[in-house]
Amino acid sequence: MSKLELILDKEVYKPGEKVEGSLLLDLKKDTKVRDVVISVYGNERTHITRTHGSGKNQHTVTYTEDVEVIDEPQSLIGQFDKTYQLNPYDKGKNIVLPSGQHNFKFSFQLPNDATPTYDGEHAEVKYELSAKVDIPWRLDIKQGKEIHILPKDASSEKGVSALIKEKSGSSVLPQALSPDIDMAVHLSKTELTRGEYLEGKVAVTNKSGKTIRNLKLELYANEHAEAEGYTEDSAVMNRSETIPVSQPELNYFEQNFKFQIPTGIMPTMQREYFNIEWHFKIGLDVAKAADLETEADITIK
Repeated sequence: MSKLELILDKEVYKPGEKVEGSLLLDLKKDTKVRDVVISVYGNERTHITRTHGSGKNQHTVTYTEDVEVIDEPQSLIGQFDKTYQLNPYDKGKNIVLPSGQHNFKFSFQLPNDATPTYDGEHAEVKYELSAKVDIPWRLDIKQGKEIHILPKDASSEKGVSALIKEKSGSSVLPQALSPDIDMAVHLSKTELTRGEYLEGKVAVTNKSGKTIRNLKLELYANEHAEAEGYTEDSAVMNRSETIPVSQPELNYFEQNFKFQIPTGIMPTMQREYFNIEWHFKIGLDVAKAADLETEADITIK
């Protein structure tokens, strides 16, 4: 049985890079071939499912939107027969490839603005290489392989600092559960690159007599997707940390922190049918009372 194998020069790529590799064709016998084609295809898709009707008339519908990132086919038969370099379908004949192994080289240029590979709740971005040996009047030989696109490297900039103030208090909870605590959070900057440290300081004024046990830090993303007029928002927590308060008995204290932005996450992104926004949440773990929380919008590059 004839075999077809796709071999790539590496496993992951970045926008603007070349995808290079080989297509290995192993034929068990001499074979008439119309063409040998390799294609790269990239697509953004959103998908939202809704239930309509009730009882026997209840049914679900999945709504989708698609945006093509790249769709580029490439004929490789010219590497075997140079007369086929322009357009093999205009020649009115087939090439006979002898039995044995044939190695076809290929190269594709990814767009500089190619969206990184993504697999979210209601949005996904996928790239695939597909190869086909077009054999007249017989089943074609096909092979496919997904390729992974990483976000483009971003330079670290000073960015803009932020000061957030939060005061406890609730008209619903009893006073014992809603203590008198003020929190001010200073972030060194709100625009960061993947792998960088977000540095900050929390200043707490505690007039409640309650013990503040821990500082809670959480980084999470919100994915907003649209499809045929429907929308979905999904919050995805990516990383959290708990830092014990060094002097919880003080009426006033300051706590510094460093929080590393994970390297393998999607950056902040705005696409036609979905976007990704990042938020940094800071909270106080208060013993025997309601916790105090605030958050800031941040941009991750």
